[in-house]
Amino acid sequence: DCNSNRNSIASFSSICSSHCSSYVHSDDLDSGDEMPSSVWLSHEKQKKLHSFLEHLFSQVDSITSMLRGVGVARAFEQTKCFTPARGLQEFQQEMEPRVNCAKKLRLHIKQDPWNLPNSVQALTQTISKYVEEVKTRLLLVLLQYTDSEIQLRRDMVFCQSLVAAVCAFSEHLLAVLNQFHSVGVELDQDFPDPQEAQETSRRWLGQIASAGLLFHFQSLLSPNLTDEQAMLEDTQVALIDLEKVTFYFQQFEGEPMVANMPISYQVEGTRQALKVCFYLESYYFAHLPFRLKNGGGVKIYPVLFTQALESMEGYYYRDNVSVEEYQAQINAASLDKVKQYSKRLGSPSFSTGLTINAQQQQHLKVIG
Repeated sequence: DCNSNRNSIASFSSICSSHCSSYVHSDDLDSGDEMPSSVWLSHEKQKKLHSFLEHLFSQVDSITSMLRGVGVARAFEQTKCFTPARGLQEFQQEMEPRVNCAKKLRLHIKQDPWNLPNSVQALTQTISKYVEEVKTRLLLVLLQYTDSEIQLRRDMVFCQSLVAAVCAFSEHLLAVLNQFHSVGVELDQDFPDPQEAQETSRRWLGQIASAGLLFHFQSLLSPNLTDEQAMLEDTQVALIDLEKVTFYFQQFEGEPMVANMPISYQVEGTRQALKVCFYLESYYFAHLPFRLKNGGGVKIYPVLFTQALESMEGYYYRDNVSVEEYQAQINAASLDKVKQYSKRLGSPSFSTGLTINAQQQQHLKVIG
């Protein structure tokens, strides 16, 4: 931003002499140089520039305080074997004079206001350098204390749950969008009227755009069997990771990215914030709600309900918790999530016009 306002910053330094600026004094400027009035800033913009500088100083102070903190000191202590010639003391001795910006920038504005953008840029690059060094050390600490086998196992079950979610959602989304092109085509018995089918599809799209997507996973695993107990635990962890996934939508023109498929997707991000972008053909994309067409995402809310096929009587999970109680805890936690999702929809009607009929309300009461 500073680079695009070079003249403005220079004129600010000149005109502020008449306003007793805390940054600039006329004695420090060459009295023979007079700024053209066309580049002078209004008083309001001068105040904005003051505010920008103070905000910059505040942000730098916050970052440098963090770099001097206990967490960084511990990171250096635990990674000193990797860089024996560069410890915390050397890091701080090098950092301190370079990031002490407030005094230097105020002085720089008085002495050489034209180069203020370069000074700000140099400061941000310097701070970024030290932040990246600390991030590298923190990563090394995490790698030291990470069980790679457990992480690999977690990644594998997460990938399986993500593929299941993407495939199930893709099929359902296409079925919903195809309702808009089903005039004259034989429909499902539940929706013999094309207009009714289209309205139901429109409401569902509005629901996921506003409230997110509720994913229902079912399990018939028996917690009293060691292998199946491990599978059930893996599934629970995988669904926790699935909550960090968000679906987005984009339109693509021309040939499908995958042959004979009107929908395809790409995945990007990290374990903590994964994005799945669905690419739709234009006539499908046009029927999405405005929020989704405009870059909005769909949050995932996975729930797991489990009922063992085997008898669990007399078996214990751990810490005097029976396997029956363990299964009940899983179902109760999922039921709470369903209730929270239902509250987001609104009862008995939803903001998009989605209504919950008497049979659905009775079903929710039975679940509760």
